[in-house]
Amino acid sequence: MKDFYRLGKFSIIFPVSFTAFTGYFLYRPIIDINLIMVVAGVFLLGSAASALNQIQERDIDALMERTRKRPLAVRSMTRGAATLFFFITLLSGSVLLYIFGSGLSMSIGLFTIVWYNGLYTYLKRLTAFAAVPGALTGAMPPLIGWTAAGGQLTDYTALLLSFLLFIGQVPHFWLLILIYGNQYKKAGLPNLTNVFTLKQITRVTWAWIMASFMAALLLAWFGIMQNETVRLVLLLITLSSMIVFTGLLARKLTPYKIRIYFILLNSYFMLVMLLLVIDKIAA
Repeated sequence: MKDFYRLGKFSIIFPVSFTAFTGYFLYRPIIDINLIMVVAGVFLLGSAASALNQIQERDIDALMERTRKRPLAVRSMTRGAATLFFFITLLSGSVLLYIFGSGLSMSIGLFTIVWYNGLYTYLKRLTAFAAVPGALTGAMPPLIGWTAAGGQLTDYTALLLSFLLFIGQVPHFWLLILIYGNQYKKAGLPNLTNVFTLKQITRVTWAWIMASFMAALLLAWFGIMQNETVRLVLLLITLSSMIVFTGLLARKLTPYKIRIYFILLNSYFMLVMLLLVIDKIAA
């Protein structure tokens, strides 16, 4: 069970599923069986993508300290078992999205897997900037939730929410590069440390983080957040975060400090999702 937990990256896929919950709830603010099953479908498809990724990169994972304990890297699970897990989660997740959501939401979910496993996974072997197109995968779950609830793919609320998560995915990955850049080199993967100095990577990452914060404020400026109290909380949290993350530009950054910034950045996005839900309830 521990191996399957790692194979599906359940701890990572859970917050991803919450962004799908947010997208669904913003369009249809009712917690019912449809919402639960749609979120479960996103969770299963996310686990399927994770399993396929580990099948694809099992040799690379074995070379990196960060990933060497994954089940296929240490051979505590067979490739056949991982493949079976992939097909079961892929099929069950697709069926749930089709039955309790829509054909469009299921199609977006399958497109996300094709983009992540068919494009991004191989781009990582070719370019240090794979995180930019790869960030599109993080923008899809709220669109899946929104369309599953009956919303249109072109609605600006869903697009702004997805844009926020797209922008935020890039510094999310580049913070990891600041910590594990040497491991990526050892595994033979191109990364920003081959292109920029650590100081330059830090500055570029900081710029993307600031852009993420500005994208979050668009949710208030475009009227997606309507409750004045919630909008004020978002503004205060964002301004405070901007001040905190300016510390990234300090001269001495230890891996421990970067991990703290990594956790804070992910916590910020989850808090924004929560504020959107609270705002919808208040409305």
